[in-house]
Order: sequence, then structure tokens, then C-alpha cells
Amino acid sequence: MKRMMTGLILIMMSSSLFAGLRFGLQAGALSPSKGFESNERSLALGGDIWFKLPFVGVKVEGFYLDSDGDLEREFNDDIQLAGRLNIKSMFAADVMFYPMGGLFFLQGGVNLIDVDVQDIDQDVIDNDLGVEVGAGVNLMDKLFIQGKILYTPDALKEEAVDTLIGLDDTDMVGYLVSIGWHF
Repeated sequence: MKRMMTGLILIMMSSSLFAGLRFGLQAGALSPSKGFESNERSLALGGDIWFKLPFVGVKVEGFYLDSDGDLEREFNDDIQLAGRLNIKSMFAADVMFYPMGGLFFLQGGVNLIDVDVQDIDQDVIDNDLGVEVGAGVNLMDKLFIQGKILYTPDALKEEAVDTLIGLDDTDMVGYLVSIGWHF
């Protein structure tokens, strides 16, 4: 009898854990605003996996991004070489808090944005972890809209700001807004 009750309790616990697991697809836009001023706003396409309990949740998401910006390398006050600063992808892990039980959520977490430089043979990118905070709304447990502020300290090396025109800060700040659907 003990084994049967223990087995029943374990089955009930595992089914409630999987009931809170969601997979979704997202589309949105990333707008770099500091450190990457020359980069264009980019389309963000991605997916996410959520694990949600009544008042808290954990979300892991990944995005494909396509944001390019022009850079120029300067030697002795003469422009010598032009290049591109590309933002290619972003991965994030967030902890969410649902203050009203499930409709609105606040989130905070970490992200890793993949930045690459083309046509300039200078190592200017650090690709460090950044932090993010945001908020969103989750309608009918299917449709959700979120907005985040992304901050990556020292995304660019200090010497890059001195030699590349168009870069004036080593930190990267940006905004991400996306809409998604959970299955």
C-alpha cells in the first residue's frame, strides 16, 4: 500500500510539473541604442521554453537577429578601413514573477548577445554576459507580449572605442520587444 501511494504521489507531481511547461515562437524587434548607435533596428525571430508555476516562472529563449552597423577604422586622422558590426543572435534566461497570478509578469535575467565584426582585423568584441529587465502580458496562456531593456557592460574593448569611428561607448544598451504564441 505504501508503494502504491508513493507511486501515485510521484505521478501526480510529475504531471503537474509538465503541465506548467510551455514552448513558444516569437517575433519582434531589437533596437540597440547605446554603444551600437550605427546599428539598424533588427528583426528578432526565435523560440522559448517556459516553466510556469502560479506566481513564478523560468524562461529560456533564443533569437536570430540581423542588425548591421558601419564602422570605420582611423589611422592618423585618415580613414583607412571600413567594416561592419553585426549582431547575429541572442540567448537569454529569465526568472518571471506574476504579481496578479498569471496575466502580467515582471522579468529579470541574463543574456548573451553574439556580436561579430567583419572586414576589420581587430579583436574588438568581448561577448560578455549582459543583464536584462522587462515586463509583459500573457493572454489566455497562449499569446504574450514582452518588452525588455538589455544591458551588456564592456561589450566592446576599450581600445576599439579609441580607434573605430562610430563607437563612443564600450557598453551596449538596447530594447527588445516581441510577441509570441505558446503551443
